[in-house]
This record gives sequence, C-alpha cells and structure tokens, in this order.
Amino acid sequence: MSSRSAVLAAGEATAVPASSRLLRQALWVDFALSGASALMLVALPGLFARLTLLPEPLLLHAGQFLIAWSAVLFWILRRPLPNPLAVWGVIAVNLVWVLECALLLEGDQIAPNLLGEGYLLLNILSVSACAAAEFFGLRRVRAGS
Repeated sequence: MSSRSAVLAAGEATAVPASSRLLRQALWVDFALSGASALMLVALPGLFARLTLLPEPLLLHAGQFLIAWSAVLFWILRRPLPNPLAVWGVIAVNLVWVLECALLLEGDQIAPNLLGEGYLLLNILSVSACAAAEFFGLRRVRAGS
C-alpha cells in the first residue's frame, strides 16, 4: 500500500485542509459568540433590558434568532471545508447584523444607556471582525485550491 493510499485509508476525506484554518477558526468564533449571546438574551432578557435600557422584546427576539443562527453555523462547520456559498451567506447576514446595530445605535427608535450603547458597539466590532476574518479565510481557501 502506498503512503497516499494509507493516508486515504486513514481518513484524508475528513481532514481539514490547512488553507481553511482561518476560515474555520472565524466560523467557530462566530458560532461561540452567537451561541453565548443567544443564551444570555433568551435566559435573561428582562435583566439585560433593565441594565442596558434596550427593549426586552428586541433582546428576546435577537436571542431567539441567534439560537437558529448558531445552529446554521454549526451545520456549516460540520464539513471539513465549509461550502463557499454558505460562507458568503454568513458574511452577508453578519453585515446585515452590523448595519442593524449601527442603525439602532444612531437612530432615535430606542434610548439605551451607556451600557446599552457599549453592547451595541461591541456587537458592531465583534461581528465585523468575524465577517472580515471569514472573508479573508475564504480568500485564503480559494488561493490554496
């Protein structure tokens, strides 16, 4: 048996290509942040609303969305090399999330306190960073293939 055959027999089909490391790490960070936010917002929307002066229904619905979003991210991550079209979808959803947070921060629909503004700004920065890392990770995968 050749060394190539031995590697295939050992499961090369499920091996993670080195070029996809950044992409997978960015998706895992996105999954972890989304999941943690989902749990916090669904479990304690009232407390978080009182602390931030963000509307409780907004926080609860955002948390419910993030539960589903975390499931989508986990589904994408189950493959050694995530589907590029799915990753473009993740990037697009993340950019919409950033835009929505910016509109809430700058608009006059809500009146969060400093902690609420900080939470929205943290969302803008962290989700933008995930989207950027996912974009550059996808570029690296394309360059490596």
